[in-house]
Amino acid sequence: TVSVLLLATPQQAKLHQAFRGIMACSFSLCFVYIFWAAAKASEERRSKGDPEMQDLFSQSFLWFVLSIVCWVVDNMACDVLQQLRWYPNFHAWGWHCGTVAGMHYMF
Repeated sequence: TVSVLLLATPQQAKLHQAFRGIMACSFSLCFVYIFWAAAKASEERRSKGDPEMQDLFSQSFLWFVLSIVCWVVDNMACDVLQQLRWYPNFHAWGWHCGTVAGMHYMF
């Protein structure tokens, strides 16, 4: 229903902005929870003498941080980036490919 509402309302409408904020906050809370649970699991495995999971978690975390940076840069500098001869599309390449790599290391 949130997606339908976002598609059905103009971007500048207050309702659109409110639901976009709700979507961003819920995504952020889920993201923090997933990383908290993964960090806790990797710490438990490390305390049992298995350091490999900690290494995988660290690699996953790095990929996700890089992905978020790419997504934020793409959102903040979208107008500037689209004026370049070649649009680097950090959202597609940074966010989507980076989160795939992060999920690969996490799971």
